[in-house]
Amino acid sequence: MSIDAFHNTSLHIGDVISLYAKGRYRSVEDRSEERLSPRTGFLSTLGLVDDRCIVEIGNGTPDSPPKKFRGIF
Repeated sequence: MSIDAFHNTSLHIGDVISLYAKGRYRSVEDRSEERLSPRTGFLSTLGLVDDRCIVEIGNGTPDSPPKKFRGIF
């Protein structure tokens, strides 16, 4: 018998999940801590909740998410 991890939740198998992420980026060539560049973007799954994601730097903000973002309310 399988356990339904999404029972009694707003999530369903096949839902697209998006998370807003903030961080700092350092290029491989530049090792200086002073040259970290801020990066923001959404991490999105493609239909299944698992460890695969797409990162689109600069695509949306928490106040103005991408048009395809589906929030859980």
